[in-house]
Amino acid sequence: MSRRTCLLVAFACAPLLCSAVRSVGNFQNLVNSGTGLCDAASVREECSLLGGDAEQMTFDDLKETLAATEADVKTFWRTLFPDGAVDAAITCQILCDSTVAYLGQRTVLPPSPDVGCYKDGDKVVCDLDLAQRSMEERLKLGGKAIPDLHDAEVRVAQQIKKFDATRADLEKGNKIVKGHETTINYSVWEMSVRVANLFRIYPLPSMTFANSDGTTAALLETAAATNASTQGWQGCVDRCRGLARSTSVETVCLAYPNDCGGCDICRGKRFPARNWQVEVQQRSQQAQAYITTAIKKFKRRATQTHINRWFGSQAFSDQSTRQEVLRVLNSVDRMLGNVHYVFPGQECAMSTYAYVFSKGAPDDTSEDTMTGDGQYIFYLCALYVYSDEGVQVETLTHEGSHHATSFTDDVCMDEVYDKTKKKPELIEYSKNSVPAGTDIGDYLQLNDGTIVVVRLVQGDKITLQLDPPMGDDCEHKAYGRQACEDLASQASWKALRNADNFCYYVQDISDER
Repeated sequence: MSRRTCLLVAFACAPLLCSAVRSVGNFQNLVNSGTGLCDAASVREECSLLGGDAEQMTFDDLKETLAATEADVKTFWRTLFPDGAVDAAITCQILCDSTVAYLGQRTVLPPSPDVGCYKDGDKVVCDLDLAQRSMEERLKLGGKAIPDLHDAEVRVAQQIKKFDATRADLEKGNKIVKGHETTINYSVWEMSVRVANLFRIYPLPSMTFANSDGTTAALLETAAATNASTQGWQGCVDRCRGLARSTSVETVCLAYPNDCGGCDICRGKRFPARNWQVEVQQRSQQAQAYITTAIKKFKRRATQTHINRWFGSQAFSDQSTRQEVLRVLNSVDRMLGNVHYVFPGQECAMSTYAYVFSKGAPDDTSEDTMTGDGQYIFYLCALYVYSDEGVQVETLTHEGSHHATSFTDDVCMDEVYDKTKKKPELIEYSKNSVPAGTDIGDYLQLNDGTIVVVRLVQGDKITLQLDPPMGDDCEHKAYGRQACEDLASQASWKALRNADNFCYYVQDISDER
C-alpha cells in the first residue's frame, strides 16, 4: 500500500494503516492483490451512492446509514482504526480495505464484488451472482404480489406483561417528540459485514441448519404425512389444485408427494432435485443484496415515490418515519446474516411457507426464537423449499422483518375496509414509565384490565395501541399490493408495522419500478 494512499485519509493514518497491515498479515492477498474487492472506481461509486462524499465517510455518516448506536460505531471504529480519532473522516478506500482486512482473517471472502459464497457440504463455493441487474432478471420480483405466507396462523406465545397503570394514566401521556434516534446494536463483526455489503462485498454468512428428523428424504415424507388430508382423497385433490393456482404445479407436487402425488396435475411428472440448505444460503444473500440496494437509494433520497406509496403521503419528508424505515431495513439485513434454519417446522400447515417466533414459542413446543449461540431461528416449510426463487427471497425478507429486532407484524386493517369498525386508539407515552425491557410488539395489561400493545419505540418515547385485536379478532390482514397501498394511505402508522409494506418497498426500489 503506497504512502500516497495513506495520505488520502483525513487524519494521521500512516501508523493506522501500517498497524492494520501488520495485524492481518498479507494484506494484498486479502484484497485480491489490490484489485476486485476494493477496486478504487467501484469504491468511489458506492460511496457516492450513499448520498454523501464520493471520497470519504465520517463517523456520523456510518452511524446514520446503519441506524447504529454511537457506542457500537465507536467500538467498530477503534477496532479497525486504533490510532484514528472517531470524530474525523476517513476515505472510503481505506474503510473498504480495512474492513476487508478484518473480515479476511475471520471468514471466506468472495473473489470480487457482487459475488456470494455458500457452503455445499464440506466445500465453500463462491459463484452466486448478486449483481442487481442479474438478480432482477433471475428472480423477476418486479410488480409481483407476495403470497399469503399463512405465518399468522401459526400459534404464538401471547405473553402479556403486567403494567402498573390505568387507561386514564396513559391518556395523560405526552406526545412523541420528533427526531429521536432509532438505533440497532451491532457487534464489531456484524458492523464489518454490513460495511462490506455497502461496497457490494458479501462474505460467507453465518448460517447453520437442522433437519427435524435427520434426513432430507425422511423429512419430506414426514412433512407430507403431517399435512395429509382428513377429508379423503377428493378433499386432498381439491386442496392440491387450490395450492397450485396460488403457487405452481411443481411446488405443490414436490412439497406434498403423499398428499398430491397421485393427483392428475402431478402424476407422471418429473422435477429436478432440490438442495434446500444450499438454496436458502443463496436466497438469504440475494435478500441482503436487495435490502442493501434499497438502503443506499434511501440514503441518497432517491425513493420519494416508493416511500410515500408504501408508508403514507408524508413519509418522504417525515423524519420520524424515515428513521423507522431505515431501522427496519438495517435490522432485517443484519439478522439475515446470522440465522439457524430448521426444516420442517413443527407448526407447518399445508399452506404455510415459513414462520418465526419473534417473542417466544408456545410452552408445549421445543421451538424457540434464538439458539444458545445467538442465531435467529427460521422455521421453513415444504411450500417454501419448493417455491420459485423469487417467492423464497420475499419469504425470507417478510419473515426476517417479523424477527427481532425489526418486530413488524401482519397488521389488521379491518377499519380500512369496514368503516363501522372502531379506529385504533393510540397513546404516546414515556418509555421510562413502562416495564423494563419493553419493546415493539409487547403486550401489556393495565391495572383496570385494559390490554395495550407497543407499536413504536423512538428514543425515550413509545406509541401504545389500546385494545388491539387479539387472536381471531381480525378479518382483514394487510396482504397484497392493493391492501398495503390502502393501508399506507389511510393508516400510515400501521404501514410502518406491516411486513409486506416493507417487502413491496424493497421490491419496487430494487427493481426500479
